This record gives sequence, structure tokens and C-alpha cells, in this order.
Amino acid sequence: MLIFNCTKGAQDFFTVTRKGKKQTIVEAPPCKDMSEDIQHLSSESENPPRIQQWMLHAVIIKRKHCLVAVEVNTRFTVILTSVKKANRDEFLQLFKTYLTTQILNFAGEQGIWKMEDAKSIIENTLEHFADTHFFRRYDSNVQARINRIVQDLRYWVDEDSRLLTDENMLLNANWFSNRAICKSKAYPEKLYIYPFQEMLLVWQELYRNATPGQVAETRQRLDDIETDRMEGIIGNISESLKPSDAQEQPVAPDESKMITVSNEALSHEDMDFLDSTLQKYETEVSQESVSSLHGFLTAIVSGPSVILPSDWMPRIWGGEEEQPAWDSMKEIERFTGALFNMMNNISDTLMNTPQDFDAVFMGDEHNTDVSDWCTGYMDGIELDEEAWDELPEHLLEKVDFLDRHALMFSVGGRVSPSEQQFLNDEVISIAQALYVYWLKQRSPQSPSEDRPIPDNVVPIRPQQPVTSEKVGRNELCPCGSGKKFKKCCLH
Repeated sequence: MLIFNCTKGAQDFFTVTRKGKKQTIVEAPPCKDMSEDIQHLSSESENPPRIQQWMLHAVIIKRKHCLVAVEVNTRFTVILTSVKKANRDEFLQLFKTYLTTQILNFAGEQGIWKMEDAKSIIENTLEHFADTHFFRRYDSNVQARINRIVQDLRYWVDEDSRLLTDENMLLNANWFSNRAICKSKAYPEKLYIYPFQEMLLVWQELYRNATPGQVAETRQRLDDIETDRMEGIIGNISESLKPSDAQEQPVAPDESKMITVSNEALSHEDMDFLDSTLQKYETEVSQESVSSLHGFLTAIVSGPSVILPSDWMPRIWGGEEEQPAWDSMKEIERFTGALFNMMNNISDTLMNTPQDFDAVFMGDEHNTDVSDWCTGYMDGIELDEEAWDELPEHLLEKVDFLDRHALMFSVGGRVSPSEQQFLNDEVISIAQALYVYWLKQRSPQSPSEDRPIPDNVVPIRPQQPVTSEKVGRNELCPCGSGKKFKKCCLH
């Protein structure tokens, strides 16, 4: 049984005026709670009925009636455009066509079903869909998903209005929407779900009579496929961002769009996106800002060994269990692209023009703050802490300098402008020198530690005393708790 819970927009779509009276197929629901419908409805073919609950909304885009249906649990979406007003039969025919086409194609693409299975699956589906009801009912959580789809649909139509009439373009829009991750209260154990995956598992159970074990096996297979797909996306982005062997001489970037000095500095827009995304999905243990992210990535590209993205990317958020519930695949791809772009900028600058390396500090040129950057750098060190401990003593002292200025906990008052400038310069100088040291150790020639640093690298300057006392994250907290500062209850 199909139940379409109609918004006011959908009810208006199915309402016509004949002889001065309004007529509609939308009825009052048998109860307020969708989950209780099964107690009030019966089906000719089954008792009790198997019910699929959908939210249905209608909008007008460029004078065309467009409908968006979202399945309440899986958030699976069916988008229809240029539908004749109040034509129930046309709507149902289009809905079933676009729904079954998507599911069958997705199952075939994943190797879950064979084409010869399609006939029996469609027969079982159409039998299930024989009874249809349209109720006037609302769900704010599902409506949020609908609003997002409508927003995307308007954008796509503005880009190319053929979407309103072209079947292939419309199918692609449906396909894209169901590839995007989202949240659902029906899956409280999951941070996010893939509508395609969850709907396919529902169909596996309902229309192929799969056992719970078979459903679990299918879920694992789909999870593995999605993991491989995401790793492929990340790999392709990373590969595309690698500098070519024969790079053209870079054109000087527009200084008004620069945040940090590099051969191909990220724009303010990309930096703002990274920063806002970190804030949007922040956890108690995630990187707090684009500054700490820059420090984190600098430590990773500078360290004693190669750390795989699968190991360091989850640590941006604090670990595997803290991964964001992304709004969409587009958001993931944009964040990942900007992330690898930043990382490659850091690596390319430190390798080829280390004298141009600059850190991304918070604040502005008159009032900067190195604390976030140092915090991120120390987080990067912790990924391979034992190897970093092999640094010679004079460089370990420089790491301690970064550690003391992570979080910038001050017990002696604020630093002066001159002291702040020294901190900025010192942090950058330390980052340059640490990169050079580990680069030597990773080199096949294994040059000796006494080999002179290249001329274009700024050497570490003698430490200038700073009047404001700082407490490093690994030192005891001055509050007297006896805990390391970074783990003190005050923080």
C-alpha cells in the first residue's frame, strides 16, 4: 500500500474547482501518527497491509508543475516535472516508472539483482502499490529533505531548463538526489544513510522475500562498494591535484584573494568554505578552524613517514566515530577537493620554494594568533608521535616551543605586538626547518644531519624570550589539577 502524505502544495495540486465546488483526492488521515495507519487500514490483497509512507510536495517552476516525493524512512526521492495538474493517474504512472527504474538500475549496477529478476520484482511491486491513499499530513523532518531537493531542482532548472521536459536529464537529477547522504530518525544508529542503499534493502526484503541474513549480507556488500567508491573519488581528486612534471611558470596570484603565500594560494572562498565546514560539523575533538587544519596538514606533509589519507582524514574530526553526517555528496567532494588542494599547496611550497611558506594564522596582520595553528600541528605530530620523538634534541626543543603555544594559555597577560610578530616568525621558521630535517631522513641518500640547510630555507633563529608565560598542552595545568593541560577538566 502506498500512502502519500501531502503538504498544502500537494493538496492544492490535486484540487480542482468544478461547478463552484472544490474537489480533491486528498483525504483526512485515519490518525495523526503515520506509524498507526496499519491499525486503521486494510488491503484487498493482504491483511495487515505492507505500507510505504511518502511525503509529497508540489511546486511551480517556470510555469511547470513539479512534484517531489520522499519516502519517510529511507529518504528515497522521486522527482517529477511537468506533470498535469490534478491528474492522479498520470502522477501514479510517472511515480512508479521513475521509482522502479531507479531501483532496478541501481541494483543492476551494484550486481545485486540480475535482469531476469526484474519481471518478478516489478510484479510484486505493482501488487504492493495497488492500494493508494492521499492524506493531508505533515512531517517537519522529511520536509527539510524536500526543501533541499526543491532548492537543488530550482538551481538545476536555472542552469538548464530542459530538465523540465527531458526524461534522461530528469532521471539523472533523481539519481543524483538519491546518491546524496542524509539523516533519518528511522536509523538512529547511523550518522547518515544513503537513500539508494536503504531503499534497495527494503525492496530486497519486501519483493524478493530475502531473509534477515541475506539482507545483512547485501548491506555489507553495498557498504564495501560505497567505501571503494569514496576511496576512488578521494584518490582521483588527490591525483588530479598533483603538480605535473612539466609545470608552466605560475602566474602571480591576485593578492586580494590570498590567505597565505604559496604557488597557487587558495581563494578566500575556499578558505571560508573549509572554515565554515569545520564549524558546521565540529566536535569536542575536531580541528577548530582553517588555521588548525593548516597546521595539522603541515605536520603530516613534514613528518618522518607517509601517513595515508584513510588514517589522517578521520582525525580531522577526532576519529572514525566523530565523522560528519554530510548534507550531500557534493559537499563531501568540495571539502575533500579543497582539503587536498591546501595539502598540496603546503607540500609544493615547502619542497620547491620553502622561503615562501607561510602559516595560516587567525586574526589579521595587526593582531594575529598562532595558537590554533600550533594546536593543529601538534595534532598532526600525534599521528606518528613515536617517530617524531627521534628528533635530535635541538629540534625537540623547537617542537616544545610549538607545544607551549598551542591553545595559547597565558598566565602572564597578553603579548605585545613585537612579541606576537616574533611568535609568528618563529613558528614559520620552525615549520620550515622540521620539514627540511625529515626530508633529509626520508631521502634515499640519507644525508648526514650536519649537511647544510639549503640557502633558500630560513634557518631557525635563536629563541627570543617572551615575557608572557605559556603552558604547553603536555605540561601540568597551572590550575593545580595534576592533569596535563590538554586533558584538564577546564578544557
